[in-house]
Amino acid sequence: MDAAKAVPCLLSAGAGALAMYLVCRGCAAAPAKCPFSGKTLADAKKEVDDPTESKDIYETEKSAWQYMEFHFTSGKDLFPYDPNMKVSKAFDFTVRLGQIFTKYKPANPKRGLDLGCAVGMSSFEMTKAFDEVVGVDLSNIFIEYANKVKSGKEITYGGPDQGDITVSRTASLKSLSAGVDASKATFVVGDACNVDPALGTFDGLLAANLICRVPEPEKLVRSFAGLVNAGGILVLVSPYSWWDGATAKEKWLGGRPGGPRSEDVVKGILSPDFELLEEYPENWIIRDHVRRFQLGFGHCTIWRRRA
Repeated sequence: MDAAKAVPCLLSAGAGALAMYLVCRGCAAAPAKCPFSGKTLADAKKEVDDPTESKDIYETEKSAWQYMEFHFTSGKDLFPYDPNMKVSKAFDFTVRLGQIFTKYKPANPKRGLDLGCAVGMSSFEMTKAFDEVVGVDLSNIFIEYANKVKSGKEITYGGPDQGDITVSRTASLKSLSAGVDASKATFVVGDACNVDPALGTFDGLLAANLICRVPEPEKLVRSFAGLVNAGGILVLVSPYSWWDGATAKEKWLGGRPGGPRSEDVVKGILSPDFELLEEYPENWIIRDHVRRFQLGFGHCTIWRRRA
C-alpha cells in the first residue's frame, strides 16, 4: 500500500503553511507557489487536511472526537464485542484463515489463491487444502520474504519493542505448522484489482484485510466471480478501515454518512454469484510495540460459488 509523504515546509506547517502560501500567492516572482518553501496551494492544503506533526494532529476535530470517545463513552458502548473475550482468541490470525478451507471444502480443491498474501503465512496454511496455492501481493519485499521462507532460508527480523529497540526473531520453514507443504505455494507480485489472466481460475480464494486498501474496491469484489470456479469457496475478511490515502472517498463501499454500511454493500455485490455460508467477526492482534497492540475485528464472510 502507498503512504502519502509529507513535504517539510521551511517556514511553517499546517494552517501556517496555507496562510503563508496565500500571502505569497500574489508574488510576481512565483505566482504559482510560495517562493520561500516552494509549496503549491495543493501542498499547503494537504498539510491542513492531513496533518503530520503532533501539535497539528491534536488540533483537528477528528482527534477531539476520538478523545471524547476515550474519556466520556461508556465501556459497553465503546467496545461492542464480548468484554470477556480472551486476547488469545486473536492469536494466529493468518494461520486460522488458511485453515477455513479445510472446514469449508471446495467442490474440487485443486487450486487456491491468496489475494493480498503479504508475507505468505495464510498461503502456506492453504497448502493443506489445495494441490497448488498462488499468493499475490503488490509489495515486492513481501513477496521476496515469502519466497525466502519457501526456499528454506532463515529470515532474521526485528519485533517492535520500544522506540527503535527491537527484539530479534527468526522465521523459516520450521515456523510453519504441521502438514504444510511449502513446495505447493507460489508467490508472485501482482495487482489484486487486475489479476493476471494467465494465473487462471481457482477453487478457493482468500482476500483478507484487502478491500479497504485498494483504489477500486468495487472492481475487486466484482472480480471474485470470475476468479472462483463453481463450487469453490471464497473467504473475505475486512475491517472496512477506509482511508483516502488508499481509496478515494467516492470509491468507498459504504462508510459515508447517510449511506449503507460496508457489510451490506459487499454482501449485495456477492449474493448473485455466491451463497453465503457463514458470517462472523474474525479477530487479530498486531503488535505496535511491547505496550501497545492493535486488536481487530474483521467482518468475515464465507461463500460458495454458485454453479
